[in-house]
Amino acid sequence: MFSSIIQTFWPSINKEEVKKFSLLSLTLLCLIGSYWIMRLVKDVIMFKIAFPESLGWAANQGSIYQPIAKMWSVGVIFLVVGIYNILVSKYKKNQLFYIVCGFYGTLFSILAVVLILRAKFGEMYLGWLPLAIVGWMSYFAIESFGSICIPLFWSFTISTTSTESAKSGFPMIIAGAQIGAIGGSLLTVYNHLLGGVWPLIVLSVFMISMVPVIINYFIKVIPAHLQVSSKAIAAEEKKEEVEEKKEGIFKAFYEGIKLLFTRSYL
Repeated sequence: MFSSIIQTFWPSINKEEVKKFSLLSLTLLCLIGSYWIMRLVKDVIMFKIAFPESLGWAANQGSIYQPIAKMWSVGVIFLVVGIYNILVSKYKKNQLFYIVCGFYGTLFSILAVVLILRAKFGEMYLGWLPLAIVGWMSYFAIESFGSICIPLFWSFTISTTSTESAKSGFPMIIAGAQIGAIGGSLLTVYNHLLGGVWPLIVLSVFMISMVPVIINYFIKVIPAHLQVSSKAIAAEEKKEEVEEKKEGIFKAFYEGIKLLFTRSYL
C-alpha cells in the first residue's frame, strides 16, 4: 500500500527502490528540518538569551557581537571542513554520519540542557559566563552544521545511486527536504506555543540523532544491487586510504583547502 501511494506521486520509481528513496528522503528531512530550526533559533539565542541585561550586559550586546561571530564563523567552518576531510580519508561515509551527527548531537544536547535550566531556574542560576559560552558555541556549531552534514548526505546518496536511478528517485528526496525546511521554519514561528526555544532544540537533537539510526538501517536492509556504487566506491576509498597513509594526513588537509577554492558548491 505504501509503495502504491509513493508511486502515485513518483510513478517512475519502481517498487524495489521505494524503501531506498523513502529512507534517504527521511534522512534529508531530518537534516534539513533540524538545520532550519537551529538556523532561525541561533540569532534568538545570540540576541535574547546569551547576553541578558539582567546579568550586566548592554541592551544590544548580542547584536554587537553578531557581526563578529559571523566573521569568526568563517574561520571555524574552514577548520571544521579541514578536520572533516581528514576523517573522510579514514572512515566510510556511513561511519562519518555516526561521527558527525554524534558530535553535533552532543553539542546541541548541551545547549538544550542549559536552556532548560534557564527556563526552570532563571538566568541568575546559570550566571553570565555559561550563557555567554553557550551563545558563542551555538552560533559556531549551527553555522558549521549545514556546511558539513548536507554535503555528507549528498556524497553518501550519490555513492549509492546510479545515474538512471537518481533521475527517478532524487525528486522524492528533494520533496523530503522541502517538507523539512517548511516544517522546521514553521515550528520556530509558533515556538511560544511549544514553551519557548528549548523544545525546538530538543526536537532538533532528536532529528539529528535519528540520522545515524536511519543510515544504519539503510545499510542493513537495502539490497546490495540497489547500492550500485558501493563496491566500486569501497575499492576506490581503500585505494585512496592507502595513498593517504603513504603521503600523510597533511595531504588530506591540503586537499580539503584546495576543494574550498576550486568547487563552487563548497
